[in-house]
Amino acid sequence: MANTSSKVLKIALAEVGYIEKKSNKSLDSKTANKGSANYTKYNRDMKKVRGAGTVNDYWCANFVSWCFYKAYGKSTGKSLMLGYSNYVPTIYSNFSKAKRISKSPKKGDIVIFGTNSHVGLIYDVKGNYVYTVEGNTSSKDFDSNGGAVCKKKYYKTNSWIKCYCRPKYIVPVSEYPLIRKGNKGSYVKKAQTQLNKKGEYKLKVDGIFGSATLSAVKKFQKKNKLVVDGIVGKKTWGKLCK
Repeated sequence: MANTSSKVLKIALAEVGYIEKKSNKSLDSKTANKGSANYTKYNRDMKKVRGAGTVNDYWCANFVSWCFYKAYGKSTGKSLMLGYSNYVPTIYSNFSKAKRISKSPKKGDIVIFGTNSHVGLIYDVKGNYVYTVEGNTSSKDFDSNGGAVCKKKYYKTNSWIKCYCRPKYIVPVSEYPLIRKGNKGSYVKKAQTQLNKKGEYKLKVDGIFGSATLSAVKKFQKKNKLVVDGIVGKKTWGKLCK
């Protein structure tokens, strides 16, 4: 259950304060060789990973790609991003084709700004605000060529925000929702699938928590010395997904 958004956000937030360089030197230093020629370690590393691009590309997209690469490794990071890219329109296109675009922000989303002109990561959502970490920006409300990695804050209704791209992170079992009779959806399907794997329940995997699923959950709980309440909470999920 390692591929959660917290991994990529931890990597991204650790980069806050990085400033682009005036030449292809001191790329691994956050502040040395300060300049405005777009030389960064993100461009350098993603050029090697992708086999394309230059060391002084405009780098907001390469920053996001680099964070996924560092957090999850080359292949898994690429899969979560639906392909590494140094071009924001390509990121938008890939997520749009996969129907993983949302107008409602969520922690871990990739946020697209303007007319596909800038990109960043959502590290928190609170009330009417989204909190981002972005590469090649500044402390200004919106800046697609600011030369630094910065944390930002926007109203959810900010006109610069176009949409949110949603990587398919793996949710840890500890964060699975509590489900009970009457519930419907993907987590009910997951519970039904796991019950079928764990015993001779032969449930129909239809995403509907009905009487048959309730009976199977109770039998599973009794067998595993859990509280027999027919509710799939943390302890029952833990046994089901062990």
